[in-house]
Order: sequence, then structure tokens, then C-alpha cells
Amino acid sequence: MAAIRKGDIGLTNLLFEKNIKKSDARIFALSFLDRLNCELGNAKLQNPKLKKELAKLQVATSAVMARLCGKKSPLEEKFINHLNKETAKLAAFFEKNKKINQFVVPGICREETALHLCRATTRIAECYLVKANAPKDILPVINRMSLYLFYLACKAAFNKKG
Repeated sequence: MAAIRKGDIGLTNLLFEKNIKKSDARIFALSFLDRLNCELGNAKLQNPKLKKELAKLQVATSAVMARLCGKKSPLEEKFINHLNKETAKLAAFFEKNKKINQFVVPGICREETALHLCRATTRIAECYLVKANAPKDILPVINRMSLYLFYLACKAAFNKKG
């Protein structure tokens, strides 16, 4: 007979806390953040020109995960400022070109679809972070990441369609 482990009875550990129920909202949030990091890796493969930028998002996602697990270090204000600046540039581009005026339907190209998948996963993680009463400095990072990924995806579609 196989040994029974904690996971078999619905428990897991976080960095600084043991025997957390897998039904805990933090575990759901961490699961979607983990998935987001995987999807960002795939998006890097689909968007070689965005490799460095998407790698920054992966680092930020890992920092959010560590923060949610109880690590006390604050998230980088520099990164949040970078996201705000880049998002503002993309928003201005789309405002000038009047290209976003409806809900998006991904599937124009691989690059755009991979980025929209990252964005959608970010939004799900954000919902679970709210439910988990995550530290207040986490939510602005995830919210800006979602918006930034939205604009990057739309720009990839715009570049494909012309």
C-alpha cells in the first residue's frame, strides 16, 4: 500500500505556513499565478521580440507569489512605474488609431492569442487574490499586468492585420 501524503488528504504547505487546506483562496490564486508564469513562458516563445519584457512579468509574478506566501519584501515600485508607463504608451497608440472599440475575440495570430491567454489567467488570479484578502500591494501589480497584456495582445493583432 502506498504511503498517504498531505496532498492526498487535501493539505499543502506554503513557504512560511504548513498544512493549508487546498480549498484556501490563496492556493487557488497561487495555482493561477503558477499557470500565468507558464503561459508567459509560452508567450515568450510566440513573441521573440517581447522576450525581455515578458521575462520581467514572470519575475513580477514570482514576486507576487512569494508575497502571497508570506515573504515580507515589498514589490518593486520601479516595476509598477514601468508597467504604468508602458501601458500609457500603448493606450495612446490605440486611442490615436481607434482600434479597440469592442470585446476582443482572440485568434488572429499565435502571438496575440498567447498574450490574451496570459491576460485572462491574470484576471482569474486577481479575482482569487481579492478573495484571499491578499496584501494590498499585490493587487495593483496584477491589475496593471492584466491591462498591459491586453494592450500587448491587441498590438500583436494590429501588427498582423495592419
